[in-house]
Amino acid sequence: MYRYLNIRSDKHYSEFIESIKVIIFLDESDKFIQVDHHVYKSVEGYPWTYINLLEADKDGNFSLDQNKIKEKINLIEIICSDIQENEWYQELAKKIARQFSWEVQEV
Repeated sequence: MYRYLNIRSDKHYSEFIESIKVIIFLDESDKFIQVDHHVYKSVEGYPWTYINLLEADKDGNFSLDQNKIKEKINLIEIICSDIQENEWYQELAKKIARQFSWEVQEV
């Protein structure tokens, strides 16, 4: 099964950041590769992970439109395995959240 970790500014998704800032942050890592405008996946040798850069409404609802480039986002979603490397996923989420002064929410 899957596990979802959301990284957001607050429970109302009220703060947006430029998506390019997150893209640069992820591109500088050797752990992920960009597979679409706003989708990353882990490279071989790291736990199975997908990261989506999203625009959510105040309740956290969103749709992933791969044909639309989003200049600003308010949600970073980590999709991962619920049986692998729990500590690795938690540290990843915390690292991203710290970078943008956001919080981690397990869904």
